[in-house]
Amino acid sequence: MILQIIFSVVNFLLIVFLLYKVGGPKVSQLLRAKHEENRLALEAAETAQAEAAKELASYRDRLANVDAELAEIVSKAKQVATQAASDIHQNTEADAARLKQHAESEIAREKANAQLAIRQEIMRQAVAAAEAEMRRSMNADTQRKLVATFIEKVGDGSCAIKL
Repeated sequence: MILQIIFSVVNFLLIVFLLYKVGGPKVSQLLRAKHEENRLALEAAETAQAEAAKELASYRDRLANVDAELAEIVSKAKQVATQAASDIHQNTEADAARLKQHAESEIAREKANAQLAIRQEIMRQAVAAAEAEMRRSMNADTQRKLVATFIEKVGDGSCAIKL
């Protein structure tokens, strides 16, 4: 009985380990791909910011007397870069949270399935053991007594089936 329980626990742990090994790399790969995508987008934003800074210097050289217009251009470029970085950061966090939540729910579902399977196996084995014990301990005399008791109860109506 204990050996069967240990075997069931080992099976459960093996299932959890396999889920971790099979699902873990996929989740990790998805996170790495998203991280790389975000890194490239951030580099593009930095490049755009650098280009905006170059353009600002060019305008200063050509239009030294238009300080107010240049200040507005710089402000907009910084705002766009800050907003882009903020959007990228928010999107990355949201994607990571969704992936984590999905992985956690998948793990919980698999754990529940494994626990149910273990419970069913334990119940099946308990019923089989009880049946084997009954068969082992049942002799002809005991069977006659059970049949006689049943017939008595049927005769007095205590075992009658009620519709």
